Amino acid sequence: MRRKSLSLKRVLRGALLPTACLGLVAWFGSYGLNGSNGVFALVRTNEAIAQRTDELARVRDERAEIEHRVSLLKPESIDPDLLDELARSTLGYAAEGELIIMRDKVSGDAYRP
Repeated sequence: MRRKSLSLKRVLRGALLPTACLGLVAWFGSYGLNGSNGVFALVRTNEAIAQRTDELARVRDERAEIEHRVSLLKPESIDPDLLDELARSTLGYAAEGELIIMRDKVSGDAYRP
């Protein structure tokens, strides 16, 4: 029985197709992970959507609060307490004997110097 001697050229030729296929799979796999429409881009997009959804809910709540305050100032139904509050805060007036507590607009905590 004779063994055929495998030349380097023959071995390389036999490995060329599997190596090329493996390279293509690696290329498309990396693009599937890191590409503009890949898995990591999808994760970033979902995180951005979640942040924007939270921001939208916050802005809607803020808008509803503002609309409510505006409705209290309509000429047909002015709320005297709100009108008094706005006039005093805008003009800086206070009646004798009143205690004024300054509040932080963002957190709502009382101001302490």
